[in-house]
Amino acid sequence: MPLRQSLGSPTSAGHRASVASELSPRTDPGHPGPVENSISEPDEEDQHSDNDSEDDDEEPALRYKRLGGSVDALFEKDTASALAAAERFLVLGTHWGNIVVIDFEGNEVQRWRAHSATVNSVSVDAAGEYVASAGDDGRVVVRALYTDDVTIVDYSRPVKAVALDPQYSRRA
Repeated sequence: MPLRQSLGSPTSAGHRASVASELSPRTDPGHPGPVENSISEPDEEDQHSDNDSEDDDEEPALRYKRLGGSVDALFEKDTASALAAAERFLVLGTHWGNIVVIDFEGNEVQRWRAHSATVNSVSVDAAGEYVASAGDDGRVVVRALYTDDVTIVDYSRPVKAVALDPQYSRRA
């Protein structure tokens, strides 16, 4: 007997009979009426859950505000290459190696030249007291925003990313 017939192929008589018996009502000797299989139409709750999944596909509404202030003037001769957002301000790294701190209104708060080439990454600690930057010049610069503390490490090759420990300002 071929293997397909022994497993009950869809064309075999035994298979058709078992499918038919599963789909038709049957009686149970201990039950007063026919026993129906649990194939049912979706009820209202199922239909609502389908609608909910459609609602989940919609994009969330976002509130945003354009930066005002001197943002246009900041980028007349330079372009941003990296961005980090802190609780009270934004930090931008530029292609000319500058770090620019702006408030949420778009006003320049601080600016300094940290690199001689493109800034690839900027990072801010959780307290918003230190800014780190990494550049194509191979340097990583960590600078305090409210004191004169500056740390520079030269890796002699481009550095593509930097991340400050969120607790960096609490170091010993």
